Amino acid sequence: MSLERKVFAEAAEQLEAETLNKILKAPVKRGWNPTFRMSVPSINDIKREYNTRLGTINEMCVSAGHAPLYEDPDDAEVTMDSFK
Repeated sequence: MSLERKVFAEAAEQLEAETLNKILKAPVKRGWNPTFRMSVPSINDIKREYNTRLGTINEMCVSAGHAPLYEDPDDAEVTMDSFK
């Protein structure tokens, strides 16, 4: 029994909302918190994590037999007409 597509779509929406909040608070450059001795992720770190997690959710949705949540631009066929 696989999950419904709606479950994957809700997970993607929740991830997007969480990522937006993180990006609004994140510095442009990666930092260091000396008090807690840990790295502070930059906007690019957060975007990279978001893309990885969203891609995984999309793969799980497709493997469950549903239509993808989004079309990956890397999977699109490139032709010479697209450069005109």
